[in-house]
Amino acid sequence: MADSARVDIAVAGAGHTAFTAALALALALPQRRIALLCGAPPEGGSDPRVTALSASSREIFSQLEVWPELAARSEPIKDICVSERRAPVRTRLGPAAGMMPFGHVIENRDLAACLRDAVTRVANIECLPAAAGVPHFRAEGCAVPVAGGELETRLLVIADGADSRLREHLGIALDARDYAVSALLATVVLAGPHRGLAHEHFTRDGPLALLPLPARAGRERAALVWVLPPDRAGDLVAAAPGRGLAALRAALPSGAVAPVEMSPAAAVPLRRILAAEQVRSRVVVVGNAAHSLHPVAGQGFNLT
Repeated sequence: MADSARVDIAVAGAGHTAFTAALALALALPQRRIALLCGAPPEGGSDPRVTALSASSREIFSQLEVWPELAARSEPIKDICVSERRAPVRTRLGPAAGMMPFGHVIENRDLAACLRDAVTRVANIECLPAAAGVPHFRAEGCAVPVAGGELETRLLVIADGADSRLREHLGIALDARDYAVSALLATVVLAGPHRGLAHEHFTRDGPLALLPLPARAGRERAALVWVLPPDRAGDLVAAAPGRGLAALRAALPSGAVAPVEMSPAAAVPLRRILAAEQVRSRVVVVGNAAHSLHPVAGQGFNLT
């Protein structure tokens, strides 16, 4: 880019909320110039993270005209079974006649690819390098340092995630609570069809979710999100492949389709964060940069 450029709105971030915000703003304000400060796409690699798209997310993406692509890469949640260790009673939440799916589960890499493709098709969005320093505010807007120069914008939307550098640069205070647990993430291959059934099972250590994924190469798959004490999660990440699978089988409720393979797992520490400010002059903080919750809250895709 040139040493200095000017846009109406700059959205800072390379995640799903940033891309969605840029799409929504560009389509609502077709005469305005929107800059997406996202940098280059990440290199390929294994990523066990998935996103649950709720019914409200489906409506938003339909309005943004990207839902057909997302639906083709996601798996609907047709039913949910809620159970608890040693409890004889289980709750099934559906399906009811004519009922839409509770939501859809999509792998993060597929969600990112769809949203990046959608952004490139919108004429008034320009993808630029990520923000690289402290914004400077002036009467008519703010200047955001980026590689190769500086971007002038009338409004800055901060959507760079829970560990937001821009939020920190601007001195926005954060109320953070460490849950003292980690989420063990992996993809599993199932012995039989999941039929769109999601499991939410409360184990001795923490809640375990098994979420349906699209089949790949004819093999039924599911996403695992298992909340565990950090030491236990770390042990399972470092364990031999068969050990993690055995631990999962022992924790699952009876009736769940047995997992027969498990990808290398990752452990993500969980915490709650709440920014003290979401709006100030020329700045809006959104998504996980503004607030994030424990995944058992069913937050799914944080679009607010």
